[in-house]
Amino acid sequence: MDLRLEAMRGLFDGTKALYVHANAAREISEAVIFAKAEGVRRTVIVGGYDAWRVADLLRDNKVDVVLRRLHELPMRPEDAVDLPYRLPALLKERGVRFCLAYAGSMEAMGLRNLPFIAGTATAYGLAPEDALRAITLDAAAILGVDHRLGSLSVGKDATLIVSRGDALDMRGNDILHAFIQGRSIVLDDAHKQLYRQYRERPGP
Repeated sequence: MDLRLEAMRGLFDGTKALYVHANAAREISEAVIFAKAEGVRRTVIVGGYDAWRVADLLRDNKVDVVLRRLHELPMRPEDAVDLPYRLPALLKERGVRFCLAYAGSMEAMGLRNLPFIAGTATAYGLAPEDALRAITLDAAAILGVDHRLGSLSVGKDATLIVSRGDALDMRGNDILHAFIQGRSIVLDDAHKQLYRQYRERPGP
């Protein structure tokens, strides 16, 4: 048995998705056309900087997009400086399902900024509800785990946060409670401990 070929078996019955890392319009188009010709049932573009340029192709073939990190410079010098921020709104306008990612440098520690990435998308044309879906239900659906994650429904994992302010706005975000699979998470961390330590220092 060739385990590499066995791992691909689900691509042709729809139980697995083919994730293709592509940013340029030509790369994205070739990936979609190739996957369709080979009988791949589900294709997802990862990166997708130019996905809005070939949105009709993606929409018509039901190809989802995992968008690259929005807080980055444009890919080309001639692109508008705010184009990365507008990508979610452009895809939504053209009917392409997408989610937001934080891949790249300092990925592990920077992942906490993912909600604020969604907040940036709202400042550049995406509705707040759609921005929230891009990091919850749509993300779960694109990854194939929406049967247990992504929304508050009977039978799904109770994974949620409670925020005093807008969870997508770094100015008002104040997380009071967090639950993963129904278990309450201790939110006290080194940052808060240091804040209290230096806040309570006696004055001169």
